[in-house]
Amino acid sequence: MSLAPAPTRIKVSGITQPEDARLAAELGVDLAACVFFAKSPRFVTMSTAWAIRCALPAHVGLVGIFVDAPMPLVQHVVYHCALDHAQLFGAESRADVDALKPHAFKAVTIDRPGAVDRAIRAHLGIRPGRHEAPALLVHLIGAASREWGCVAHAAGKVPLLLASSALSPASIGEAVRVARPWGLDVWDVVESAPGHLDPNRLEALVAAVRAADRAAAAGLEA
Repeated sequence: MSLAPAPTRIKVSGITQPEDARLAAELGVDLAACVFFAKSPRFVTMSTAWAIRCALPAHVGLVGIFVDAPMPLVQHVVYHCALDHAQLFGAESRADVDALKPHAFKAVTIDRPGAVDRAIRAHLGIRPGRHEAPALLVHLIGAASREWGCVAHAAGKVPLLLASSALSPASIGEAVRVARPWGLDVWDVVESAPGHLDPNRLEALVAAVRAADRAAAAGLEA
């Protein structure tokens, strides 16, 4: 008898307000992410991130998103904001990620399906995947934005976060069925404006993910 697949984790990036963090937790989000990149419209300060940390229940993880930040600064933010994970979304090396074990994971942007394997080979050796933490985030854009199958091989081996602006309540069923990712990362599709959650959009997305999980479990049982 096949075991039912684990629920797909939901990560919402770009949280900027404690009240949105509480809302995300109430609606079933597993990870909330704050952006520590000054050029982003979703940038937050450490004091705001700490307020968000305090607003989250213990079962919801807090992620900090960094882009080419000095490692001592990342370590400082991880410690003082009590981050569960640091997502490194720039040109950081394996050594940079290793320096932040066990908190860090790498994020890569893929603009064509053929580039996925090379990126995955370059970064999946960072550390063994743990079921409670992502090993890699793959952000699909351009020609790769809806090519869910291009990450399926890696997602079958390690906890992989799938990110794409093409993820929506309408497309999530196919994405979960084809890619079987550890989790999904969303931002603009659940916002009313950058950094501001829309309750109705987030509720619809969470419902779509859970429906996709039920369909996957039913498929295994059939």
